[in-house]
Amino acid sequence: TPQKLPIAICTEDKKAIVGKKISTTAEDPENATNTGYAGTGDITIADFVDINGEMYMVSGLDRFAFFNGKITSITLGRFIGYGMDEDLPGIWDCTFRQCSELKNVSVSTENKVYYSANGVLYKYDETLTDTPTLLMLYPMAKEGASFTIPNGVTTINQYAFTGQNNLQSVNLNSVVIVGDHAFTNCINLKTATMSSVRTIEKQAFYNCSSLSSVNLSQVDTIGDQAFYGCAGIEKQ
Repeated sequence: TPQKLPIAICTEDKKAIVGKKISTTAEDPENATNTGYAGTGDITIADFVDINGEMYMVSGLDRFAFFNGKITSITLGRFIGYGMDEDLPGIWDCTFRQCSELKNVSVSTENKVYYSANGVLYKYDETLTDTPTLLMLYPMAKEGASFTIPNGVTTINQYAFTGQNNLQSVNLNSVVIVGDHAFTNCINLKTATMSSVRTIEKQAFYNCSSLSSVNLSQVDTIGDQAFYGCAGIEKQ
């Protein structure tokens, strides 16, 4: 049975953000300290958390909530991302950084901000809630040597694939923008098919040392050190 995450911090508008540890009795949220979750295995984020007898909607995961964690699977509730904004997003780029054992991310089908398919995390377009256009996270330990990004996804989030060592080929399909550090240290990635890409941000393929096939003819912008350490690359 997936375990309920026991750490959260309340905000003034009665939302809760997972990943900042408060006292075990949840009596002192103002003095919370940032801490990564140290548990392992499967995690389920509840929709609500009871703090001092009051129910708080769990709508966010903190900046380093699972940094360097050992979780293998996580299920996100229906309110993650609800009412959040750029200054306090539902999920940060670094929320799952260096989770080397994470294989799967699932999202409640009732969630209107985030979406998951085959263990991969996406974010809906703000104006088209039935269309995920941003690939947020491809888990570091997800199995499979090849992956085709679903049609309609136009942006790969920064750090989305960082450190993924199982992938050997990826088809970016309809992707237009590859975020910075998106594939950093994917050392076994050999082929990246990018027929629609126009922008590759800094260090996007940094240290992809096995990368040997990539077509950049349609790319307009390439950021600093985007292919640094890709010794085997052949521009076609």
